[in-house]
Amino acid sequence: MTRATRPNVLFIHPRFNPNAYWNYHETCAVAGARYSAAPLGLITVAGLLPADWPVRLVDRNVEDLRDEDLTWADLVMVGGMMPQQQDAKRVIAIAQARHKPVVMGGPDVTASPAVYQEVEFRVLGEAEEIMAGFIAAWGNECWTREVLHGQKGSTPPHEETGGHSIRLLDHRHHPIRHLGRSQD
Repeated sequence: MTRATRPNVLFIHPRFNPNAYWNYHETCAVAGARYSAAPLGLITVAGLLPADWPVRLVDRNVEDLRDEDLTWADLVMVGGMMPQQQDAKRVIAIAQARHKPVVMGGPDVTASPAVYQEVEFRVLGEAEEIMAGFIAAWGNECWTREVLHGQKGSTPPHEETGGHSIRLLDHRHHPIRHLGRSQD
């Protein structure tokens, strides 16, 4: 498979299990938000990618994954916690049915890597620790299933990571309107 050198990266934040602690639909209705848990991990990873890699974000807690999103994507990155596992597995199957390579990161894959054996890249540990290795692996046309491990204590200082890509968030959906903006 020949890969784009500047891949279109689709970040997908899976739905939380509606019966889990993380389901705040009633609270969000009072606060005027669609969902309380913004995908901060994914937007942090977006900030670590090369600046010329186009990125999009789909938060399945507030919007549907559209065919156009997957058609656009060269690479799908999914991140989540255990209460998102069921939807993460669904998203992975959908992406792979469209022949899109998938990267899975976050606390769930780090705690239970065997659950995600079908993905092309599993990120175990902190993304900041492996991003250079991942970018190099992406450029290698001969890859198979890869597990990328962070080295304890190798996380670079935040100012060296590129920071959050807060611009990816639709601020109408999350009660974090103050992030990345000055307080007037």
